[in-house]
Amino acid sequence: MLPPTLEELRLHEVKFDSSQRNAARRDLELKAPKVPGHSILATPHLIECPNLARLFVICSSTAQAQLPPWIPSSLPELVLSVGRGGIIPDLGTDLQPSSVTIYASCDRRSEYLHRSTCARDCIDSLPYPHAIQTLTIHIKLEHFWDPLEESFPSLSNYEMLSQLVCHLRESEQGSCLQSIVLVIRISTSPIPGKRPYDGHQTRELAKLEKGLARLVEENVLDADLTLESEDSEPYMRCKIRRA
Repeated sequence: MLPPTLEELRLHEVKFDSSQRNAARRDLELKAPKVPGHSILATPHLIECPNLARLFVICSSTAQAQLPPWIPSSLPELVLSVGRGGIIPDLGTDLQPSSVTIYASCDRRSEYLHRSTCARDCIDSLPYPHAIQTLTIHIKLEHFWDPLEESFPSLSNYEMLSQLVCHLRESEQGSCLQSIVLVIRISTSPIPGKRPYDGHQTRELAKLEKGLARLVEENVLDADLTLESEDSEPYMRCKIRRA
């Protein structure tokens, strides 16, 4: 049995048996590969974790998972990592985290639009999205071609993200959202004979500020756009910080 004092849990490729026969049982069977130190995931147990403070879910491309009933509705922090083709789990009807983080990755600029839509779908899947106080969106682009301009988000990409957040803040149920963090990381191979960021930083910062202007004006946004090497050495960084 997992201890009631558990404060963080990661679920990766976990399948939940929610058949009617098992619904009446007092234990919950989690079907997952054995992980060193976490063999509990491979055995049926009743899990009680009323103090769970953070749930990390990796959304795979397999069938949609359903969060088990032992996840407390008072869970304060939810992290969703959605890969290409990842299916967002059924988040039930009671979950109302105040902090939501979404990780998404893509390998071409045209997928920024899809990643923005993915973020919207993650938020829409929550039964009480207006309860979110802090929203963090991480997008990573793997880039291995030239010209470099093709890797940066377009102005319309930023505008779509801004519309998503503004729509959430203007919810008819009211909104608690006070903090938005946007992190975009672009990984690139070195370009021979020149620094990859020459001439790009001023233009990209202006685009970032223009596309997210409303959130900047409302002083609720922290944003980072980073161009980095394959081993995470930063070449260029554009930042927006709240006053």
